[in-house]
Amino acid sequence: MKKSIIAILVVAFVIVGCRGGTGGEGRIVSRDIYKGTNGLVMEFLPMPEDVFEKSPFRMEVKLKNEGAYDITQGYLTLGLEKDFIGLSEWAIREPIIGVVSSEQVEFNLEGKSIMNPKGSQGMVAVILASKEIEVMREKHTSTILFTGCYAYKTKLSEGVCIDTDILGTRTVEKACKVEDKTLEGQGAPIAITKVEVDMLPHENKVKPQFLIYIENKKKGEVVKTDVVREACSGEPIDFKDFNVVKVSAKLFDKPLTCTPSTAKLKEGKDEIRCILDEGISKDEGTHTETLNLELDYGYTNTMSTTIDIKKLPT
Repeated sequence: MKKSIIAILVVAFVIVGCRGGTGGEGRIVSRDIYKGTNGLVMEFLPMPEDVFEKSPFRMEVKLKNEGAYDITQGYLTLGLEKDFIGLSEWAIREPIIGVVSSEQVEFNLEGKSIMNPKGSQGMVAVILASKEIEVMREKHTSTILFTGCYAYKTKLSEGVCIDTDILGTRTVEKACKVEDKTLEGQGAPIAITKVEVDMLPHENKVKPQFLIYIENKKKGEVVKTDVVREACSGEPIDFKDFNVVKVSAKLFDKPLTCTPSTAKLKEGKDEIRCILDEGISKDEGTHTETLNLELDYGYTNTMSTTIDIKKLPT
């Protein structure tokens, strides 16, 4: 009897867990994945505030992918004052997948999913060595930088009303009303914040048009996806490759024409206009369709800390 009661309780616990513990359906958890404005989050783990000159010391950094998309072949670059600190070695372990140069490594990190709603994380460790400081100085405060660079996406699937009766001549009650959409983060640092919806008349059709507002919600830099590695290596990048976001859009499965096809962020924002050129027949009733938007871009984060290098006692 006791075993039966325990079995029932275990089953009940599993069912509640699958519902996300909120009393709603499992799909609520799925929607929660595509919320927020974080991508890669970096954090220094506790380290000594000071070291003596000519001494080795270890630094550890936590990398977390708190966004909705996987980071594949991301780059992490270490920046040092080479007159005061040298790099001895990286500790090669997950999430690191390879060494690009003495100061740069590659990494992979999975994003949020139903099975892993907080996203993946990993530790990166590096062994450094302080150098001798000038005879007349008691200490030197040195800055250490870590820069993470990665390709990322923002996706949005949103129901929009398609009204083929622009003039309102039909007497039947409409299934929906054309209205703009005000939005929050989609699980990525670049967010679609608003979609303005309009129906343009064209002969015996209407052409749905969408004005899409895009914004960088974090403090990182945006670059084209094909210069992500260069952004992390200190190589020169053309100014035209900064703040570029590629935009693609579909209304259900029909491609939209977006003008321009790439957003160029100014002060972190831009707007793109997308239209269904083929139009929709006015004979179709008012109905809801799914607007699918996808943004592709590169993103870079930099964080810094300082450490005091002290003169050895004599």
